[in-house]
Amino acid sequence: MKRENAGRIVRVYRNLRAGPPGKAPVYSVVDAKTGRVIFRAGRVALGEVEFIVRPAGRSRVLKTGRKNVHAFAVGILLGIDPDEKPARADLSRQALDSVTARCDVPVTYNPRVADTFRSPSGHAVRYSLIAILDARGVHVDWPDPAL
Repeated sequence: MKRENAGRIVRVYRNLRAGPPGKAPVYSVVDAKTGRVIFRAGRVALGEVEFIVRPAGRSRVLKTGRKNVHAFAVGILLGIDPDEKPARADLSRQALDSVTARCDVPVTYNPRVADTFRSPSGHAVRYSLIAILDARGVHVDWPDPAL
């Protein structure tokens, strides 16, 4: 990630069309101001994260059965995997691994189950101090998403 991208407010969503089928997910990182994809990565670290589900997009999925981009994480871009895009990485491998280790609570979203992102206990998750989006899925840093 370019140095000027660090600290930028971005939207991140799982890109179902990018990357080989059956492999680790690829996440598209979109500049929140311009709405343009600035890059794709397999691991993204965000700070001060808000999890958003657009109701109109969710209802369209429920009505048509076809997927569309309507759920994403919005936050401050902290870093991406340095092995993946070394010229663009601003967090070292060690720093990104440390952030990843802190984020051990999985968060999922299924439009057919709920209208929000959910913790394993079923609580709605709308905010997190830090989140990692990687091959494991989305993980946040606090122990009880109900708080």
